[in-house]
Amino acid sequence: MAEPTRVLCVDDSMDIAELYRLLIDAEPDMRCVGVVTDPADVVATVARTGANQVLLDLTMPGPVTPLSVIRALAETSPDVRVVAFSGYDDEATQHAALDAGAWGFVSKHAGPSDVLDAIRQVATGNISLPGQRRP
Repeated sequence: MAEPTRVLCVDDSMDIAELYRLLIDAEPDMRCVGVVTDPADVVATVARTGANQVLLDLTMPGPVTPLSVIRALAETSPDVRVVAFSGYDDEATQHAALDAGAWGFVSKHAGPSDVLDAIRQVATGNISLPGQRRP
């Protein structure tokens, strides 16, 4: 059996991050390795936990922006793949995330199965965007 995808959940709302932790941990092929509410803590937490994927809210307060976190991870940890997660799901926001180095984008308006599907698609090396047909 393949090693489970190790996901770090990042959202400034602890409730949302914990909800996705529970959802991910219920899946046999993935495991949540941590929950972070401050984007400034993401890079260090990835290194500490061995996460190979990050589910990252794109709208969080603070001096460190989620887009800068995506860029930093792409530069320092190129094997770590980011799935951006946002209530703003327009094409400009999606492109900004992908341009920064994200491998996927999921709308917060999507269902939980869409989030899990995006994580799985990205784990296989595919870009995942809303409305894509899955193989």
